[in-house]
Formats: sequence, structure tokens, C-alpha cells
Amino acid sequence: MRGLDKAKQMLVARRRTLEKRLPEQLIEARDAREAQPAVEDESVDREIVDRLSALTAAEQHEVQEIDAALFRIENHTYGQCERCGSAIGRGRLQALPETRFCIECSDQARKGRS
Repeated sequence: MRGLDKAKQMLVARRRTLEKRLPEQLIEARDAREAQPAVEDESVDREIVDRLSALTAAEQHEVQEIDAALFRIENHTYGQCERCGSAIGRGRLQALPETRFCIECSDQARKGRS
């Protein structure tokens, strides 16, 4: 049970960190916008929006994975590979607490994408 509590604490802490970063990114984008000369406004705006969108999309995906992991903890399926049903190794869960797959299934999926 201690392992699950620790995983849950790590996941919740990471989620809070991600939630705090979005306002910080918006402030950074505004500051970068204000630092640019008026002539380049449109291109700078597009670049800022593109960078912010990419960052927030990745972070939103991570939040979704964290929420899914928290759901699995509550439903007693955390640590079980969603593909093959095997137990996910403790080391893998410690390194990637939001992971859905054991290392073997993750490797197979990666090889299938390349």
C-alpha cells in the first residue's frame, strides 16, 4: 500500500506543478511580446502562440495521463499493463508513475511506430 500512496503523491504533485506552469507561460509570452519591436508584431505573435500551444498541448496530455493513472489507483488496476495485463515493473513505475504499459509492450508499440 505504501507504494501506491507514494505513486499517488508523486502524480498529484506533478499535476499541481503542471497546473501552475500555464499562467507562468502566459506571462512569459506576454513579456516576450512586449519586448519585440512593433514592426514584427504579427510574426512574433504567431511564434509565441505556436510555442505556447505546443507546450500546453504536451502538458495537457501529461495531465490526462496523470489523471488516468490516479483513476487506475482508485480502481485497483494501477501497475497492471493495459495491453497484456502483466505487472509493470516497480522501477518503471517509479520512473514513469503515469505509465500504462509494461516495458515489453511499450517497446513493441515504439517499434510498430517506427
